Amino acid sequence: MKRILIVDDDVNIVEFAEAVLEDEPGFMIGKAYDGNQAMTVATQWPPHLVVLDITLPYRDGLSVLRLLKRDRRTAHAKVIIVTGQDSGLAEVNSMKLGADGFMLKPFSPADLRNKVAEVLNIDLAVAV
Repeated sequence: MKRILIVDDDVNIVEFAEAVLEDEPGFMIGKAYDGNQAMTVATQWPPHLVVLDITLPYRDGLSVLRLLKRDRRTAHAKVIIVTGQDSGLAEVNSMKLGADGFMLKPFSPADLRNKVAEVLNIDLAVAV
């Protein structure tokens, strides 16, 4: 089972991503709505993948990314950064900090499935 942690302060985005990914066999979904909660969940339930928004309360997504990559319990986790900021700088900074993928919001179910499949290096039957 692959554990996927979805982190966004927008409940609708978390629910959307959860609905898209929970239908995939072999995925268990965890959720967090701010940077502090993301770190608590990630260290207690080490994910294989984190879908992580940049703009979060308490601790921004790039700070969370730094902490995930430094903690031995979570350093192995793949991270896809998602943001509504259409800026090449956000993508460059994310990749410099160790992100494995980057997506702009809004994204479609197919975009999310394909990015998850790419980052985890797996085949998803429904990815198009």
